[in-house]
Amino acid sequence: LAQGQAARFCVGKMSGPFFHVSVVVLSMLLVGMQSRHGISQPVHHQGDLGNWMARYWNTVGTKTLLQLTLPGSHNSGNYAGALSADVLCSSDYRYSAYLRDSSTGPTPLSKEEFDRHMIPWNINHFLPMSQQLTNDGVRFFHLKVCNVGRVHDGILDLESIRFQHRGYTTRETVASTISMLKAFLADHPHEVVVLAFSNL
Repeated sequence: LAQGQAARFCVGKMSGPFFHVSVVVLSMLLVGMQSRHGISQPVHHQGDLGNWMARYWNTVGTKTLLQLTLPGSHNSGNYAGALSADVLCSSDYRYSAYLRDSSTGPTPLSKEEFDRHMIPWNINHFLPMSQQLTNDGVRFFHLKVCNVGRVHDGILDLESIRFQHRGYTTRETVASTISMLKAFLADHPHEVVVLAFSNL
């Protein structure tokens, strides 16, 4: 029931016994699909996708970005093992709203229980972005960010801007990601990477 409470809150205003049953059934179906299709672990591809644009550079190199469809990932920085409640993004964290929600019930989860149930629902990937580049060939990254530091004279410290989802953040920062991407692009000069920032 506790996980059902967290899941019901996560989706929104839907509530009631039928909704709880549908969440449980959906969860069971997803777990069944993952185990049947072997997607509970990262998928490993044949060959190196770190150089896929270079391999097709005669075609890709003549196109503008608007003419390309790039493989991308949503909430790219939120991967298994990285998202935590250690440093919270207060503007997007939902525990207070959960306590106020009428569907929460008479015995709400503690903050620790809430976080333990909610973090798995907010993980988007098995792999960090460095491996999404090489293992999956991802070239478009959607980055939902949060500044957990202070702004000094209108200047943001990129070391203080973390990736986040529903208030949970990763240890990676925009600064560390830019360094990783610079190194990747130096080694792969015919690859193109696009970054899209949200929650600025």
